[in-house]
Amino acid sequence: MDGQTSIPFDVLDLWLRNAGHGDASVLITAQVETWPRAIRRYFAVMRQLHEPADIYLLDEPTAGLEDGMAMVVRQRIKTLANNACVVVATHNRLDCLEAGGQTVLLAGGTVQECNDSRQFFSNPGTQAGRIYVETGNCNLPMRIRSARPDDDVWWLIPGLLCGMSRPGMMAAAPKQFRHLSDKGIHVLICTEERCIYSAREPSEFGLQAYHFPIPDLAPPNFGQASDICRIAEAAIARRRGVAVHCRGGLGRTGTVLASVLVWLGDDPDGAIEKVRSARPMAIQSGAQENFVHDFARRISEWH
Repeated sequence: MDGQTSIPFDVLDLWLRNAGHGDASVLITAQVETWPRAIRRYFAVMRQLHEPADIYLLDEPTAGLEDGMAMVVRQRIKTLANNACVVVATHNRLDCLEAGGQTVLLAGGTVQECNDSRQFFSNPGTQAGRIYVETGNCNLPMRIRSARPDDDVWWLIPGLLCGMSRPGMMAAAPKQFRHLSDKGIHVLICTEERCIYSAREPSEFGLQAYHFPIPDLAPPNFGQASDICRIAEAAIARRRGVAVHCRGGLGRTGTVLASVLVWLGDDPDGAIEKVRSARPMAIQSGAQENFVHDFARRISEWH
């Protein structure tokens, strides 16, 4: 059993018995891959629910489980909720009723109702809630929000160096291109693996576009970082601003901007601190943070 799963046999046996499945001895001689899908998912969910944590984020925890298994999972969630924050995204109303707490109805891109779970399902207070309780569905059109062109654009050096999420995510891309241009940006660097807009679109607003594909949560390679820094240095020397984006404007964007600051003379810790002060949670992975330090070390050898 130890070669197949890190869950002790006596725990597996208890979980199965609680779910009405008898003992686990029939599984001990079989490979995990041959176990029924529902049992594999049940064990995976239960294992995560027995890891100590202050916050649990669960996505459809009872989907694909037999009734007995689902009951055990719901009981475990209810127990955890006594001492931890448990957030469950689910379409199964039994998950909400058994766990108790609050039910939040999300539809049309916004919160439609938040209420005590039993109150919500017995007497919803909104029209959207009533539709959901009666039909199990609440397909509302997305509410169009008033988006500003500077939404999610954050500045390291006002007018010269900024980061942002992908143009078009938080506001219409043409409006954001115009906003960048008006603020003195002339160079736009995309670090997504695939750039979804053509170079012609930002060029209509005086922006020169570059594309350096970097995998999500990864740093650039040394050649990419060096090339980006040379582009940024040349532009900034002529007082022409530079904007960098990935999808969310955090990991790859923050790593590239920290690398630019290092290239311009900052020490790596100071560069990372400046980026995170301007954009909390930027530079998302250990590999990205380590890259900034390694990049600083390598270019210091040139100097």
